[in-house]
Amino acid sequence: MLEQPSVASDPPKASSGIGRLLGAAPYVLLGLTLMVWVKVAAAPLVMPDTYFNIRYGQEFLSGHWSLTNPGSPTPFATAHWTPTQWSSEIVMAWFNNHFGLAGVCWVMGTLGLLLLVALYRLARMESGALVAALVTTLTMIMASVSLSLRAQLISYLLTAVFVAAMMRMREDGRIRWWLIPLMWVWVTAHGMWPVGLSILGVGAVGIVLETRSREIARRMALLVGLVVVAAAVTPMGLRAYEAVLAVSSRRSYITEWAPTNFMSPTNAILAVCIVGVLVVGLRRQSALPWVETLLLVLGLGWALYCARGVPVAAVILVPHLARLLQRGVRTRRSFAGERWIVGGLLAAMSAVLAFSVTSQPGAPFQPKSWETTALDAMPSGTVVLNEQALGGYLLWRYPGLSISSYGYFDTYTDAEFTRFERLVHLQPGWIDDVRTSGAHVALLAADSPLAYGLVHTLHWKVVESDSAYQLLHAPDL
Repeated sequence: MLEQPSVASDPPKASSGIGRLLGAAPYVLLGLTLMVWVKVAAAPLVMPDTYFNIRYGQEFLSGHWSLTNPGSPTPFATAHWTPTQWSSEIVMAWFNNHFGLAGVCWVMGTLGLLLLVALYRLARMESGALVAALVTTLTMIMASVSLSLRAQLISYLLTAVFVAAMMRMREDGRIRWWLIPLMWVWVTAHGMWPVGLSILGVGAVGIVLETRSREIARRMALLVGLVVVAAAVTPMGLRAYEAVLAVSSRRSYITEWAPTNFMSPTNAILAVCIVGVLVVGLRRQSALPWVETLLLVLGLGWALYCARGVPVAAVILVPHLARLLQRGVRTRRSFAGERWIVGGLLAAMSAVLAFSVTSQPGAPFQPKSWETTALDAMPSGTVVLNEQALGGYLLWRYPGLSISSYGYFDTYTDAEFTRFERLVHLQPGWIDDVRTSGAHVALLAADSPLAYGLVHTLHWKVVESDSAYQLLHAPDL
């Protein structure tokens, strides 16, 4: 990702104040983009997935869970499941144990900074510095809905690495064998590793179609085959492939796996960019190279597949968009020390982030809020009917509680998931579910159907409340 960009630079010209200012503009824009991400990463942590990722990592680190036979953080979710991001969860738990929540925010925030720099370098392969900075900013906007302090940042970063590797292989014909161990790492770090297989597969086909070389075809087939094998020889074995199918079976219940809504502003921008690249490609006098064509089609496929595929599509689109925007734009001579400038920006922003997260309070509740006071007073083993959005936080902050729901549906059996749906939507049978749950306490959104049903049907009492949440007690408590 750090090779010199392939775009030619203008010959040196006499330096001037304006020239130096224009030459610095790309790095100013890149720095501002990095600063925006730092602000996002340093904000109070509200993403519930991050919290249960830390909890899972703690269970693995402590030895309470094994990779081949993980346990369950709640008696309401007892399915036998396959860990799909255990290495990243262990890293997050280690930082939490040694540096607190601030350490987790720093390491994941720095991962986001690495992603942005990788996007810049990917765009730089097809454009000058200013266009590359613009494309980086635009890609961040298109992917913004899914950019949070979660392990999926690893998948987006490695997507950029795999795209860059395919482009380099197309240029010089050298096989990047290091993609094999990198795929092994990806499979342990996050469940979106099939994205890497798809990039490698279509890229290999494109290279073979362009070169028409049997030797290159043989080597590309060997690379793809070894990467497929690498994905199957982690501690999870073939269960890594089975887990992909398991997630697909419940995608209709998970917002991020739902069909992409192109009416949303960020998705609409992606759609416009894809259409623009396609139109320009079709109007070319010469045919678009196979690798570029197939990667573009792949990006379109991921964008259409689901909402979580939008950032993947945006990353795949980076070199195409950079090439498009570079058309007719005069390439300015880049600073000779661009690597040092970009690296310095990365290091500086990571340091700013480290300073900014030192007072990370965690969310959603402040230390002296009524919610924290009530939760702190609950004995270990208390069964709580909780709002799903609070589940991850409760698992991390109050590991002794038995919560009814959280967002990792892989750990639910079909019967448990059906029970969860009944409770959330007050479907027939929900009253029996409440009574058999053993819960006498509930912490729910103030406007949730379950809170309404508990109060008006089962006569639970609202003990504490505000505009967001209600604490309810059963009549016999």
